[in-house]
Amino acid sequence: MSNNLIIKNTARGLNSNKILYLVSALLFGFLCIYFFKNSEILVETADAAAVTVPTVTDFWFYIFHGIVSNNSIDMYKIPIVWLFICVFVLIAVLNYPTKDLYSSGIQTLIRSNKRSLWWFSKCIWNIAAVTLLYAAGVAGACIAALFFGGFSFDVTNIVLAQAIGTGMSLTELNLTVFLMPLMTLVALAMLQMTLSFILKPIFSFIIVFLYMFLSTFFCSPVLIGNCAMLLNNFELTGMGFGTLSGIAANTVVILISAAVGLIYFSNADILKRG
Repeated sequence: MSNNLIIKNTARGLNSNKILYLVSALLFGFLCIYFFKNSEILVETADAAAVTVPTVTDFWFYIFHGIVSNNSIDMYKIPIVWLFICVFVLIAVLNYPTKDLYSSGIQTLIRSNKRSLWWFSKCIWNIAAVTLLYAAGVAGACIAALFFGGFSFDVTNIVLAQAIGTGMSLTELNLTVFLMPLMTLVALAMLQMTLSFILKPIFSFIIVFLYMFLSTFFCSPVLIGNCAMLLNNFELTGMGFGTLSGIAANTVVILISAAVGLIYFSNADILKRG
């Protein structure tokens, strides 16, 4: 019964988001095309006849490079692309948990009498949904790179000239570039979901957005949005947080969000709130 409840709830939630996976692929693909068309990205090499075209890693660095936090105000520039993607993911997973609770979720809870399992299934759904949206975005970037003839995960001097390259292998660099934004988006989505049950979904989104936006001004372990901005990754640029510190900070937020949500949900008067 326990496994069936978790599997069915998770599958139903993921199925409700299926159109958004396509939207995510198209959105990321469009941003990659925009980057290709509006940046000086054809770089002549030693061979005058050869050019370097953007790779998937270049595209991803462009989307999630963000801004160097703690810069002086006159150097501040809103990282529009980074904010736009984060907002898209947060909105994509905003309403389903509370909407499901006050529709079929109430009956499921009455039959199973196990609030903890229902909450656990929503945590799994949240992590899986964000991961699938992210994977769809990677697929969109891969298609764009393939279209422009740069399909690889190599590192070129197009975008990563901003990185200092501190002796990282190509595998380590790609793990950092692709893992850190994903972990941070999962952590922010978990925080948003917990707040959406305590408050309301719209208020939870506003709070998480403002929390995330503060990361563009200040570089602090408390502001995990920094972990999703690659210009604030110490291994890549020599500024901000190390990858392991970012993983630890995101993991703490995920676990605390899940624990606080479980405690609240286990004791809340659900019928009264509904």
